[in-house]
Amino acid sequence: MKKVFALLLTLILLFTGCGQEEAPGESSSAAQETVSGSSQTQRPQVDTDNLPKSPEATQDALALPEVLATSEEGYEVIALTPAQYDMECPLNRGGFRGFLQMDYFQAKQDGKVAIFSPEGELLSDYIYDDNEDGWGARYGYITLKKEGKYGVVDLDGNQVVPFEYEYAWPANEDGTLFEVTKQDKNYLVNDQGEQVLELGDRGSGYEFDELDGTYASLKNGVLQFYDKDLKPIKNVACDEVRVSYTKKDRVVYSTGGKFGILDSYGETILAPVYDDIDYFSGDYAVFTQNNKKGILDSNGEVAFDAQWDDIYYYGPFTAEDGQEQTPSASFMKGDQWGVATDLSSGQLLVEPKYDFIGRFGRYYASIEEGGKFGAIDRQGNVVLEPVYDTAVESADTNLEEGYLTIEGTDGPFSAGIIDTAGNMILPTDNYIVFASQQNDYNLVLTPDEKWGYIDNKGQFVIQPKFEDADRFAGDTAIVKLNGKICLIDRDGEVVLSTVFTDVTAYNPETMVFAAQYTDPEGRSKYCLAKFVMPVMDKY
Repeated sequence: MKKVFALLLTLILLFTGCGQEEAPGESSSAAQETVSGSSQTQRPQVDTDNLPKSPEATQDALALPEVLATSEEGYEVIALTPAQYDMECPLNRGGFRGFLQMDYFQAKQDGKVAIFSPEGELLSDYIYDDNEDGWGARYGYITLKKEGKYGVVDLDGNQVVPFEYEYAWPANEDGTLFEVTKQDKNYLVNDQGEQVLELGDRGSGYEFDELDGTYASLKNGVLQFYDKDLKPIKNVACDEVRVSYTKKDRVVYSTGGKFGILDSYGETILAPVYDDIDYFSGDYAVFTQNNKKGILDSNGEVAFDAQWDDIYYYGPFTAEDGQEQTPSASFMKGDQWGVATDLSSGQLLVEPKYDFIGRFGRYYASIEEGGKFGAIDRQGNVVLEPVYDTAVESADTNLEEGYLTIEGTDGPFSAGIIDTAGNMILPTDNYIVFASQQNDYNLVLTPDEKWGYIDNKGQFVIQPKFEDADRFAGDTAIVKLNGKICLIDRDGEVVLSTVFTDVTAYNPETMVFAAQYTDPEGRSKYCLAKFVMPVMDKY
């Protein structure tokens, strides 16, 4: 019932290769995949003088075909390195694979790792250990490991934190403070590598948080507040602290077994009087008193009294199209559930009468009654009677009003699309990956393991025929067709077809990719390449 049908995932685009002489036994004609209206002679103008210098080819580098892709006018693939690397990203997120977005690139040779910038420039020798944390940067800094010790470099490859710690990671958005662990003690160091604050022993329950305009450090039963220059502001007795990623001006804290609320400077908003207060999400948090639950606002005022046996609070979020999604909360009394959508009113939209009510999407929330499932709208009206054997949802989708997902039985993420008249638009034996923008195409994997695209009414706009695919970004999407990486437009036409068999990762700002090439003998290596495409205004 509480399953989320669509996984979040990464964005898109692509890839390609490294210009060298033809591989033995492979002529340039091998790259001539069928491309609608393709042209080998018309290419976008690219300032190759500003491309990073290509590393030297090693003995085991694979020779790539002279022609790396066929394409429509305006699309191109530019080689940045030889095809000589192992560039398998260790990150395994499960679910939909897609094509990973990365902040930088790692290339492995002989068990050691070198790093490349987002532009594809080689930044280091092969001196780093394999990074099991993926290829992401935090606040523009990369945590790496060298000879078993952790340090931090920036996206230009410059060392910021020396490689002498058991772990190290950026601690503030400015990139001026880093949290490190050494001999089971935790410290803050600055961007000069100097220790500026002792935090606490590993396992001691210490915590360090960046707040709105300040920092807070919990150590040995004291919550210490500091200004941005790490000068002490205030100390508060504290056993536990809870700071939300989305609400940095409020600190939930406990002392003596009771919970209260502080602002980001340590001033009391609410004295510790409740048995529990959850993390804030937006302007509200769930609290507990005498084994009953209620909801507080960020000023410590009670929005809903503590009279409920359970509360599921679903905080607000802003969709990529800018539409604000208001919070809602489901309330349980006995074994029945109701729901509120205007938390400031303190009133329920629907009194407890269902076996469960889920989170509202843009238009609807799922309901469960007697083991059957249906949906209500934001006015509390039933739009789908609870007659379905599997959960009906509208949260985490971009479907138009009048359409919902219905859970399938062919695996944990199988789903279909149903309208509020009860018509099954898309059967439940599909797997749907919803786009982040409301008017965008959504990916569907059909039972015969082909990917296609549907609109936000569940109708196919690009028929399923791809072995792999990703969501659209602008006017194009990266797919795999006949074993090769391709670009398609919004009509489903292939506008670029490459010689590459896979894409490990790409940087969405620079359009540099880690691309896999497999030669005629079946040997595979990776290279970095840059994907160039025309500026279009169709989308």
